[in-house]
Amino acid sequence: MGFQSNVYAQKYVTKWIMTGFGFELPLSHSVKIYSVEQIGLLISIFPYISYSNYNNSGSVTSSTGIAFASELGAGVCVNNINLTIRYYTGEPYYNQAVTFLGSTDNVRKDLPVTLLQIMLGYNF
Repeated sequence: MGFQSNVYAQKYVTKWIMTGFGFELPLSHSVKIYSVEQIGLLISIFPYISYSNYNNSGSVTSSTGIAFASELGAGVCVNNINLTIRYYTGEPYYNQAVTFLGSTDNVRKDLPVTLLQIMLGYNF
């Protein structure tokens, strides 16, 4: 008789609502560099997770996390070919209910979120 374990987890979702400004500096007719600075909100939905094995089961449910967020970016554009790097960060907190062996604990978790984005594209 084998040992069986089951885990179910929804998707983790983040939404960045940002506003800001940027600077652009032409170095020549075909080359320019730029920067982007933004602030805003990070809305993060932590997944519902449930698990079971043999005779144990449990789950984790969480509130939606909302936090102040920021972004810094820089790039270069050469003959309309654009290379950008951007770094986003925020630290939402979640009120979580953790259930295990019939007992539920309510905890607050701070879970930082960072995103490094590297983009290569063409400007039309």
